[in-house]
Amino acid sequence: TAAILSRVSQSLLSVNPGLKT
Repeated sequence: TAAILSRVSQSLLSVNPGLKT
């Protein structure tokens, strides 16, 4: 679901802020 995707994306950004660019 979208909720899971949003949580995963936030987790990735928190771990590797460089992805945000």
